[in-house]
Amino acid sequence: MSKKLKRTVRATALLGAAVVAAGSLGLLASPALAAPGDAGHGSITVYKFEKPVGAELGPNDGSKLPDATIAGALPLIADFTVCEIDNIDLAKQDDWLRLSKLTAVGNPDVAPGVTESTPPANAAKLGACIDTQTTDASTGKAVFHSLPADRAYMVYESKLPAGSAGPVQATILTVPYPGKDDGNGNVQWNYNPHIYPKNSILGKGSTKNGKLVGDTVSFDVTVPIVSLPGDQKHTQFVIKDTLSSSIKFTTGKVVLTPVAPAPEVTLVEGTHYALSNSGGTVTMSLLPEGLKLVDGAVGGKLVFTINADLIATGDTTNKADVTINGKVVTPEVPNPEDFSAGWIAKTGKLKSGTTEALQGAQFEVFNVKTTDSTCPTNFADAQAKAAVPANGITQVKGGPYESGIDGKTKTMALANGQKFCAYETKIPSGFKGETSGYMFTVAAPGEFLKVENTQVGVDKGDLPALPITGAAGQVLLLGSGAALLAAAGVMFALRRRKATQSL
Repeated sequence: MSKKLKRTVRATALLGAAVVAAGSLGLLASPALAAPGDAGHGSITVYKFEKPVGAELGPNDGSKLPDATIAGALPLIADFTVCEIDNIDLAKQDDWLRLSKLTAVGNPDVAPGVTESTPPANAAKLGACIDTQTTDASTGKAVFHSLPADRAYMVYESKLPAGSAGPVQATILTVPYPGKDDGNGNVQWNYNPHIYPKNSILGKGSTKNGKLVGDTVSFDVTVPIVSLPGDQKHTQFVIKDTLSSSIKFTTGKVVLTPVAPAPEVTLVEGTHYALSNSGGTVTMSLLPEGLKLVDGAVGGKLVFTINADLIATGDTTNKADVTINGKVVTPEVPNPEDFSAGWIAKTGKLKSGTTEALQGAQFEVFNVKTTDSTCPTNFADAQAKAAVPANGITQVKGGPYESGIDGKTKTMALANGQKFCAYETKIPSGFKGETSGYMFTVAAPGEFLKVENTQVGVDKGDLPALPITGAAGQVLLLGSGAALLAAAGVMFALRRRKATQSL
C-alpha cells in the first residue's frame, strides 16, 4: 500500500471515530491512528494551578495527569491566548528540527512574539493569535479546540491570576506533540497535549484573627511564604493595618516560622523590620536583613502580631493590606467579637435610710476565666494569681478606677461575654465595704456593676453605746436627786432628836 493510501485510510478511520466519540470537540486525530503529516485537528488544554511548595505535580511531557494527581492542586483564574507560528510546517521533517531554535515571549506586559536563531529565509514568526480562554475557577482548566494539525503554536498568559508573583514563560506546543512509546516500540503522537503552568501567588492564604482578653485585643496577620518564579527575590514585604478608633495600638511583634525542623525566629525591630504607627495606621516593613530571612523560609510563614488596648465600644472587625513585591492581598478578621465601654456605679446607704451617689471609692478590676464561679479571695490573692499566666487571670489596665461626684468611675472598655472581678481598694471615710471581689459579666455598654457601701452607724454594733439623754432621762435624774435630799433630811432630824434626848 502506498504512503498516500495509508494516510487516506488513517484519515477516514479518524473522521468516523471523531464523529461518533467526540461530536463537536473537533478531535480529528488520535495518538493511536495519526502521525505528523496526517493533517486533521487537535486541541491544547491548559490547567492553571498555584505553584506548590516542593515537588511538582507530575511530568511535563504533554500528557494528561491523572485526576487523583491534581485533586489537591489549587486552581487559579487566568487568561491564556494561543497564537499560530507561521512558516513552520510539521509535515516536513526539517521543520521539526527548527523547533529547538525558537524562542517565544508574551505576557500582559510584553507583546507576544516568536524569534528563530540562525533562521532560514522564511524565518518563523508570530502568526495570528486565534483564541483567548479564561481558566475555570473550580478546575483551573481551559481548552483550545479545533486547532489545525501539523502546526506549531505559542500559548502565553495574557492575564495573570490575582496576586501572582509574575507570569509563566510563554510555551511553544505542536499539534501533534511527541508522545510516549506504546510499549511495543511504536511512536505515539499526542494530538491533544496538556500543559500545567503554575504561578506563585504572593500572600495567598494570608489570614487575620482578633483575640479579645479583658481590656485588650491582639491581631495576628499570618502570611505564607511562597516560592517566587525564576531567580526572583523578595524586594518588598509590607503589612499595613488601620485600627478602628475604639482601640489603641500598644506593641507589635514579628515571628518567622520556617519549615520544620528549622526553629522559629523572632525578628528584631530596627534590624529585620521597621514598625510605625501614624494616626492608628500601623505599618510593618521588612528591611533587607528581614527579606533575606524570608527568601530562605519558603514553605514557612510570617506572623505579625498587633497588640492594642480597648478604649471605647466597638468590635474586632479589621483587615490588613499585605503587599509583597507590589502585589496586595487583604485578609480580614472572621467572626468579629464585641466589646463595650462602661463603668462601676458607687452608692452609699445612709442612716436616714436613703441612698446617694458616693464619691472617692477606688476599684481594681481583673479579667477571670469564663468557667470561674467565684472571685479570688481578695485583691492581694487576685494580684498573686494574675502574676502567673497559666492561671488565666489578667488585671485590667488603667486602675484604680475612682468614683466621681456622680458615683461613677471613669469608663473602661471590656470584652463582651467575659467575666470580671472588681475589688474595692479604697472605701470612702465613714462607710463600710467588702474585701472580697464583686463578679460581673459584660453584656452591653453602660453600667457594668453597682456597689453599695453602708454608712457606719446604720447597723447595730457599728459604734460604742452613748449616755442616755433626753426628757425622760432628765425626769429620772431629778427624781433621784429629790429622794436623796429627802433621805438626808430624815437622817438630820433623827440625829437632832437623839441629841436633844441626851441632854
